[in-house]
Amino acid sequence: MATANKIWEIDKMSTYFESTQLPVFAAEFDYFRIAPERRHLLLARLAQLGVNAVTLTVPWNFHQLDEQTVDFSGATNPRRNLLAVLNLCAELQLPCVLKPGPFCQNNGILNDGLPHWLAGLTAADKPLYAAAQIWFDGLTRAVRQMAWPNGPIIALSLDFGATGSSPALSRQLTEVNWPIWLRKRYPDVAALNAAYGSNYRSISEVEFPQPEPGDDSDSPQQADAQEFLRRVQQATHNRYRQMLADAGWQTPIYPLDPEQAGDLPALVEQSLPDFAGWAEPFAPDVFYNLRQPLQINVNPPDVGSAPTWAGRAPIRADGWLRRSFWAIRQQLWQHRLSATGATGDAPCVIPIPQGGIITAARDVPAKIPLETGHKPVAFRLAACGELTIAPNFKAARGRLSGPFVTEDEQGQTDFVLYLADPKLPLDGFAADYLRRLLAAQTSALSDVAANLRELATALSPRSQAAPSPKKPARTPFAIAEARRGLSNAEAALQKAAAAIGGLDAGFETILGDERQALTPAQADADYISPDLFRGAARETARRVADRCQKIAAGLEAAAAKLRAAETNPLTTDSYREQYQSAVSAAQSGGESLLEIVSEFRQAIAAGELPRLTWRVHHRVQSLASQLRRGVLRR
Repeated sequence: MATANKIWEIDKMSTYFESTQLPVFAAEFDYFRIAPERRHLLLARLAQLGVNAVTLTVPWNFHQLDEQTVDFSGATNPRRNLLAVLNLCAELQLPCVLKPGPFCQNNGILNDGLPHWLAGLTAADKPLYAAAQIWFDGLTRAVRQMAWPNGPIIALSLDFGATGSSPALSRQLTEVNWPIWLRKRYPDVAALNAAYGSNYRSISEVEFPQPEPGDDSDSPQQADAQEFLRRVQQATHNRYRQMLADAGWQTPIYPLDPEQAGDLPALVEQSLPDFAGWAEPFAPDVFYNLRQPLQINVNPPDVGSAPTWAGRAPIRADGWLRRSFWAIRQQLWQHRLSATGATGDAPCVIPIPQGGIITAARDVPAKIPLETGHKPVAFRLAACGELTIAPNFKAARGRLSGPFVTEDEQGQTDFVLYLADPKLPLDGFAADYLRRLLAAQTSALSDVAANLRELATALSPRSQAAPSPKKPARTPFAIAEARRGLSNAEAALQKAAAAIGGLDAGFETILGDERQALTPAQADADYISPDLFRGAARETARRVADRCQKIAAGLEAAAAKLRAAETNPLTTDSYREQYQSAVSAAQSGGESLLEIVSEFRQAIAAGELPRLTWRVHHRVQSLASQLRRGVLRR
């Protein structure tokens, strides 16, 4: 009981849930399936959907490469950079619930999240306890400093596998723990036989019942089996919770049984395609988690396939909004905010000081009653964040009338904003919403600038670059990872060199083929270094490094200007100015990066550069894509 008391003392501390208005609507963000250049765009899309938190599943087998190597910073793969994801959530003011496993069920993740050397174990098996302790300790050291109120992590949620289902039962449970539990439950075999109507000679003869398909019997033995599994689950959950508590976590840790959640809001999870069937009204004290709001169209082989039903998600992998987006958001806004209207096909209106925000589930004519004498100005906020006058909305005869169109030749609509005096500062929901969109752009500019600085340093001659910190020795598994990235480089690029347009396919082949192996020295080399460039090609490396520094300086200046404006009152004019400033910086930087990409393609195809300089090409191209998606949102 001491263990349980310690856990509940932690949960009784002041929590995020006590400082915010419930219900909380969160959405899953499977960062491990998402290319880094798309993170800013897709997190911004979730905020636009109407959620005010995210849940992050942290797959054990994706981050722990072998028994000695754990990566949360993206050193081995940019998709493993959990720290960058948490920092981005903090910048967008999106609180996070972390799901550290040890299992990750129903996410399509290989091995349900367990590392391959632990495959087949259940959460109640002692070897898994020891391994999970190491995993939790490593995760804690990496991210605990980002727990609320110092960071975005507001709670943890454990998943310790399907202990109650037959496939998850180990021999330890059924052949050792089960008889021990029966001996504690019954004083002797006679008492057991009396309860079961059996004639066992000893309790050790009682096998754990394995129900046949369709068998719904509730015999005393079956009832005992269910009670045994329930207690195993509870003990297992308490043990894992205690591991996290001992590691220093003071955020709430969601229990297995919702009835034992104490003061925590109940955690309800539901896939978004079934959202329309949810009970209404929503419970006021619940934390809802919307599953698979993003259609991830890439199934990385190192993770596993995404659930097939995610194909109906309201947000596509490229950030484009499906028709269901507006219907789902309207429901969320009705329950999160004081929205009016929205009966049938009618649009809903969120009242704000000096005006309101109009959204609808589909294309509909809007007729919004106005206060006497009010003639507001209407703006259309595009899904990309651009704010323009909405010429089709007119104020006349005490109404603001116009068509709410989710999509037209100009793009997709986020919402329509109308204000009695656009010169006055925005406040409340409207200001927070627009600031979050600007924050995503600012973060993308800063992130690309930092990566360009890093690339420039890597391309600079050793005598000019700052000394690199000593790297830890790589394990054979990590070397194999590096080999996979460079395998078959010569063969792929030989085919592509004949035509510049064919290089893209060659680069994709390079990333996925494993047939050629590198020497350990090659595998242990820096991912990008001046050693890739020899002779006259070194001048190219120096020139590219200088251009990267120049582009980074421009992006940093734009980001600094945006951050300096964060504390100033936000009006429609100042928002439009800041938005355009971010877009201009991204367009200028992106064009310069694409010029570098073009030069690399031509030089590689002409044989003027070593073919392995595709690494630089790929990095520059991904940074240009990040500017386009994260800032321009296209």
